Amino acid sequence: MRILSRYVFREIVSSALLGTLLATFVIFLRGVDKYFELLVRSSAKTGTVLWLFALALPPVLPLTVPFGVLVGILIGLGASPPTARSRPCAPPAFPAVP
Repeated sequence: MRILSRYVFREIVSSALLGTLLATFVIFLRGVDKYFELLVRSSAKTGTVLWLFALALPPVLPLTVPFGVLVGILIGLGASPPTARSRPCAPPAFPAVP
């Protein structure tokens, strides 16, 4: 892999992981009240509640992983310097019409 592609890959992966974690946290908050109620009212053990959290996580991931990858690509490629994006669109040095 070249240096530039490693840099771009690193930018995308870090942003994608952060976006996936954030989206998972936000979507996961909808159902978390049931688990906390179970922990407080029935005095369930902490290990049991953590196990329930772990069981509730896989249905959320098919929604959040593509979202996180999209966010990673948009942030990773959107943060590139403007000269790198606009260089192919620059006008030629010698115009065809005098």
